[in-house]
Amino acid sequence: MISCIVLAGGKSSRMNKSYYKAVLPLAGKPLIMWPIDSLRPVVDEFVIVVKNEDQRIELGRYLDNVAIVQDDKRFGLNNPLVGALTGALKARGEIIFIVCCDQPFITSNVVSKTVNYCRNFEACVPRWPNGFLEPLTAAYRRREYIDAVKKSLEENKLKCTAPLKYLKVYYVNVYELAHNPKITFYNINTVEDYRNAWDIVKGMLRNEAR
Repeated sequence: MISCIVLAGGKSSRMNKSYYKAVLPLAGKPLIMWPIDSLRPVVDEFVIVVKNEDQRIELGRYLDNVAIVQDDKRFGLNNPLVGALTGALKARGEIIFIVCCDQPFITSNVVSKTVNYCRNFEACVPRWPNGFLEPLTAAYRRREYIDAVKKSLEENKLKCTAPLKYLKVYYVNVYELAHNPKITFYNINTVEDYRNAWDIVKGMLRNEAR
């Protein structure tokens, strides 16, 4: 069983704070639905992690039969690593794939390939040619990941790469996962990113029309 953890508790600090980024519209549907719709064919369950009750209620308007959980308050932190741990504790799959709600162009191919590597490793993390890692767009063995994150938090190491030192990791080149990884791994963090995402969608629609 494969569980997908979608991190949707971000503050949108680099965008207009009056907006909840997960529900920003993109080509007729909220951002949160882009990764969910794309990954449904290869995922057995989704676990959406939010920061607070307001976000949970807001997402509940768009999501049916999907688990929505709030960050685990035991750790006293509002941090992506805590969100990932919260989702992993709730998930039922032996293997989890983590993605952020602001990655609308992630594909099922990325999930399938990274999950496949987790058959022989404890984690599969995409890596760019310059060495930059994508630990929040990666696959993990759930139990091993939970233990690794807890160890990191106990040591007050909050970077999303911190748990990797406790895991047997396979690092996969992003170009092995996607023909155009700059789009596949695209994140929406700023207003400009959001505008660019609309341009990307328009380009996709033009290509489909040809």
